[in-house]
Amino acid sequence: MPQKKPLSSSPINAREFDQLIRLFGLLEAEPLVAVGVSGGADSLCLVLLLDSWLRRRRGRAVALIVDHQLRPEAKREIQQLVGWLANYSIEYHVLVWSDEKLGRTSQAAAREARYELLTGWCRRAGVLHLALAHHRDDQAETHLLRKARGSGADGLAAMPIVWEHNNVRLLRPLLSVPGTRLRATLLCMHQRWVEDPSNDDPTYGRTHVRRKLAKLSEENKGAAHIATVASDYASVRGGADEVTALLLVRVTQIDPAGFCWLDQMLLAEAPTKVGLRALTQILLAIGGNKYGARRESLLLLYEALRKNQIAGGRTLGGCCITPSRNGILICREPAAADHVLSLLPGQWSLWDHRFHVALGRCCVGGRRQFKVHRLGVNGWCAVKRKRSGVNERTLPLFVRYCLPALWDLDGLVAVPHLDYSRDDSFGGGQQPFTANFRPRRAFAAPPFQGVNSLVPVTGNTK
Repeated sequence: MPQKKPLSSSPINAREFDQLIRLFGLLEAEPLVAVGVSGGADSLCLVLLLDSWLRRRRGRAVALIVDHQLRPEAKREIQQLVGWLANYSIEYHVLVWSDEKLGRTSQAAAREARYELLTGWCRRAGVLHLALAHHRDDQAETHLLRKARGSGADGLAAMPIVWEHNNVRLLRPLLSVPGTRLRATLLCMHQRWVEDPSNDDPTYGRTHVRRKLAKLSEENKGAAHIATVASDYASVRGGADEVTALLLVRVTQIDPAGFCWLDQMLLAEAPTKVGLRALTQILLAIGGNKYGARRESLLLLYEALRKNQIAGGRTLGGCCITPSRNGILICREPAAADHVLSLLPGQWSLWDHRFHVALGRCCVGGRRQFKVHRLGVNGWCAVKRKRSGVNERTLPLFVRYCLPALWDLDGLVAVPHLDYSRDDSFGGGQQPFTANFRPRRAFAAPPFQGVNSLVPVTGNTK
């Protein structure tokens, strides 16, 4: 397919890229970084620049290619991309989305599926960093899309330069760079790329935003101006995140079993905006959700906590909020913790978007069909039958029912948080099944960092 001629712009040189990538602190020896690569100019440029940078430090990049199986020409494009990567001796893996429900769906759903595949591979491979090729134009488009949908100040901050998703660190080193510079860089390398026809598909909202940006550029209010506005919102969001994190340290006691105690009086003393942000973070971490509860529902819960009108308890965001002698208990709602995860010896994964679970290889009797799901009432009864002296006051009732438990065809195998293991389950008296509370949305994640944290690379640098 003929390449679109880029606007006049200079390629990114090694010094500039070094300035951008050093901000992410890739200080480990022989760093390994995965890169989401579609074959388009943006991601192809990123993987080539990053691999070159890493090799000079005895590291390397790994290209992850997602086949959504949405377009018939995708197979041919992937083969072409694989050939290009091989020319640079870059390791690659093709990840196939096999869920038939995806079909012809929204770009947002396809993007979410892609992130799950990419971060899932990183977790299994033990790779901490995943680099994404979003650039300044993408940032401006995201801001405009969210503005059109009525997003608040947090949403208008658009994309952060670094974010943690599914316990994988997402890096966006090109977020301050115009897309024209990425294409200019590939042309300088004499490297072709793939044009995605969906970028011009009028059925997608982002296509209309892209056209709007082109018109705004004629009025000097294009991507550069809008990205600057987004970075201003990012600064405000980052400051609010810092204040919220300090409040969370004061008002919560987090337990490794996946619940927390909340001091409602200290929460009530905080400014309302900060208190609401803190409550949102708590519910996201305990509930394992990606997005917060509706603002109206959150306000009702916050006011009930502030006025001490929580008798009888509430549920919100997949959480139970219950008063007790120790304060307000916030734990997972048993009915919502319905995730069933298949796990083979030697594997690890994220269960219920909250617990990092891992199964060792030392299983006996040829058992290989293991599943992880909540302990539940039946599981708790099985624990009590075997260990009659178990202290029921060790953990609150609902917390017990939502604990991650390992099962096989014969029933309950292990519950790490209760130090329970069936006698015949594992060899050598070992306990190879572990479950650590690492929710995909941490209680106090690092403050939001926008493009203002990056060295601006606008195209004027020679």
